[in-house]
Amino acid sequence: MFSSIIPIGQQLPGFADVTYPDLERLAERVRATAASIVLDEFPYLSMATPELPSLVQRWVDLEPGGVGHRC
Repeated sequence: MFSSIIPIGQQLPGFADVTYPDLERLAERVRATAASIVLDEFPYLSMATPELPSLVQRWVDLEPGGVGHRC
């Protein structure tokens, strides 16, 4: 089922060579490509990064076609 998962560094050349100062910049970089991002353990990530749910919501709202465009 997950045999087609490719590490993001292989999918986006140069991705690991850049420092992303915040999650917003990281999201912009991923959004500018055809890549998908998987957030495993979202509740735990949200506790550590309280702005994450709002960022994800803005990201989804900006997608053409709205919610479910990439889901």
